[in-house]
Amino acid sequence: RIVDQPRERVIVDQWGRERVVTGPTEVDYVVGDRIPATVQLSTFPERTVREVPAMGGYRYMTVNNRVLVIDPVSNTVVREIDR
Repeated sequence: RIVDQPRERVIVDQWGRERVVTGPTEVDYVVGDRIPATVQLSTFPERTVREVPAMGGYRYMTVNNRVLVIDPVSNTVVREIDR
């Protein structure tokens, strides 16, 4: 569940814990773009990694109501997840 707030998102994971995930909302990232090192990336929930093990090596961020998969080594957008 995602709750909209100005310039940030509150993610409530499957255990009911909340995490704030921020991203620069004035930028429209696409696959192949590099994300600034200052942007906080989140790890995928354990349940997601169990269902899709390949996601364990990636991080994600939510920006402009979009979920972007990020390669944490290069800080590059590798995929957008459809909701």
